[in-house]
Parts: sequence; C-alpha cells; structure tokens
Amino acid sequence: MIEVTKLQHWSSNKVSTCVLAFEDEKRRLSGLYTGPYFDSNISTNITAQLGTHAYLPCKVKQLGNKSVSWIRRRDAHILTVDRYTFIADDRFQAFLVEATDTWTLQIKYVQARDGGKYECQVSTEPKMSHFITLNVVGTESGISHARSRLMDSWNHAVETTDP
Repeated sequence: MIEVTKLQHWSSNKVSTCVLAFEDEKRRLSGLYTGPYFDSNISTNITAQLGTHAYLPCKVKQLGNKSVSWIRRRDAHILTVDRYTFIADDRFQAFLVEATDTWTLQIKYVQARDGGKYECQVSTEPKMSHFITLNVVGTESGISHARSRLMDSWNHAVETTDP
C-alpha cells in the first residue's frame, strides 16, 4: 500500500510538472509568459581578428531576478556571473546594455586560444543556455609585422621632428 501511494504521488508530481511546463509554453506563445527567454535573432558565430576585442552578445528578455553567466566550454570555466568576473585573466568582462537586454562578454586582445564555444547561461531551473562560437582569424606573425611597421613609422616621425 505504501509503494502504491509513493507511485501515485510521484506520478501526480510528474503530471503536475508537465502541466506547468505546458502552461508556461502556452503563456509564452500567447504573450503572457513572464519567464526569461533568449532573443532568437542573436548570432551564434562571431569572428574576431587576432589582437582585437571580441564581443559575444546574449540577448535575454524578461530576465527578472535571474543571473546571466558566461562559461568557456573547452574547460567549463565560469568566466562571469552578471557583472562579476571569476577568472584571473582581466581580458574578460561582461556588461549589460539595459536598453536592449543584451549581456555581452568582452574579450580584449583576442588570442588564438580564445577561439571556441562559449555558453551564455540563465539561472533558471532547469538552466537555459545559448551557445556562441568565437572564430579567431589572423596570425601572430601578422600582428608582429603590423606592430613592427607601426614602430618604424613612429620612430621615423620622431627622427624627422627632432631639431
């Protein structure tokens, strides 16, 4: 008798969960959904030139009191939670543009190893995720060559302006 009661309780919880999930989906589709959701018009592929800054956007509507985290998928490292950074590498920073509900992960001075998949995660239960792939183009030698040309031109300007 106890086993049947447990089974009925478990079964009714599962049915309740399914009904609630269905009701949430119905409200979202009818414009009454109040939980967070990702804007589907956001790009899932970003390309950045080596040595420049990369901006990975994640537009979350109706965030409410939930948090947004950025996670680097190759090592599952939590980079940021809201505006707080949890990595010693100060090239990483998240910021919110409130007017567009866009949480952006900024990676300064992009390196080849920064390429790969990143996850924008919302702290719902279960978690919601939007994945963005960062493609890094260019070569280290190209950056070094450009730096060298810039230094040559700066040195030339200094030499020609000395009295």
